[in-house]
Amino acid sequence: MIAPEILTVVFIIVLVVLAVLMVVVGMQLFFTLNELKMTLRRVNYYLDSLEEKIDTITYPFRIISSFLNGFGSGSRAAEGFASFLKKDSSKKKL
Repeated sequence: MIAPEILTVVFIIVLVVLAVLMVVVGMQLFFTLNELKMTLRRVNYYLDSLEEKIDTITYPFRIISSFLNGFGSGSRAAEGFASFLKKDSSKKKL
């Protein structure tokens, strides 16, 4: 009858050791995830800062591009108006 009592004690000791080990692993996991969260916040901050600087650098180029697009559209409109006037003047000559 001594063997079942020893087996019970061994099982209890193993369960206690496993429970303590699981608590320690859980705490380490919590601290690791918390550190990852802080690192991702810093990375996000640096990426936002980089995006603002790139926007500042590319802003003049975007303005020039939109100006040139508007200029091209205006020249096409002027060509269309000129061709309209040519057609209108040729009809008057007849």
